[in-house]
Amino acid sequence: MTRYAGARLSDRWGLAEGRVLAVRVLPLACVRAGILVEYDLAGQLENWRATGAFIWLPNRFLPLEGASTPFHDLNAEGALRLDTAAQAEQLFRLFCASVNGTEGAFYPMRPGFPILRSASNPHAAHAAAQIARPLAITPDGQGWNADATIAYASRFFAARFRVNAAVLVEMIDDAPLFGVIPGAVPIWRNGVLQIAAPDPTELDNVPPEPEADPARQEDAA
Repeated sequence: MTRYAGARLSDRWGLAEGRVLAVRVLPLACVRAGILVEYDLAGQLENWRATGAFIWLPNRFLPLEGASTPFHDLNAEGALRLDTAAQAEQLFRLFCASVNGTEGAFYPMRPGFPILRSASNPHAAHAAAQIARPLAITPDGQGWNADATIAYASRFFAARFRVNAAVLVEMIDDAPLFGVIPGAVPIWRNGVLQIAAPDPTELDNVPPEPEADPARQEDAA
């Protein structure tokens, strides 16, 4: 596996001058016979750092590079396991962290994730309380629902997802949180996960004012 990680340092990924620092291995309960392998990379002069990942299976490797394709391929093969809440949570976390939106990966909160909080935004306390809530996995008759706080780009969102064999992971509702932002922005670039800096101006954002009801305005007139 270490040799495989080293082989990923190719011109295709723009990492020809890189080196592997460490390799982590996690058996996957949500993928039959699957093992998640993550490897930390750095430039020879420490001018960049990144994390690569793949799912090892008995007959092949599936690189994780910011797209959902590997998960849909596993699902089509019947390799995903979603029988228990623990399996559903593992797939949910792995899928979200491995798939890029337009501004980065969708990162479900976990202890130790860096958070920046505004000292003046009146909505920060509510947002911090929401972020502190643990991820909840509940059955819904067709699979599972996941209620989680998601770090995405320079924002946090309180969101609900469906997790099942039909859709894999699908967001069905979300609400932005204000007065707090991620201290780091995970984003997949060139096949590896890198960390970008957040936009500090997002700390000042507040919910939009509700639109006035035209009927009430006419009554008042």
